Amino acid sequence: MSKVLEQIDWDFITEEIHEKGFPIISKFLSDKQCNELIQSYDHPQAYRKTVAMECYRFGLGEYKYFNYPLPEIIQQIRTNIYPELAPIGQCMV
Repeated sequence: MSKVLEQIDWDFITEEIHEKGFPIISKFLSDKQCNELIQSYDHPQAYRKTVAMECYRFGLGEYKYFNYPLPEIIQQIRTNIYPELAPIGQCMV
């Protein structure tokens, strides 16, 4: 993950967030990492809470909150990405 993080253009990410509300970071996760997260979706023990979005008129589908400890890849993302995103969010207030 560190190589991917080193290559991210945070100025571009900031612009995308301000202009579109979201950025797209291509190849942020490997196919293997994506598949591991996809495979965990059907394992209820991996999640502490599941929200049926239509109950709250948020649309269709569901949202799940991972149990702690978080999967390693999710913890790495939080640890490494949040410090980069926090200043962008502060500029938007």
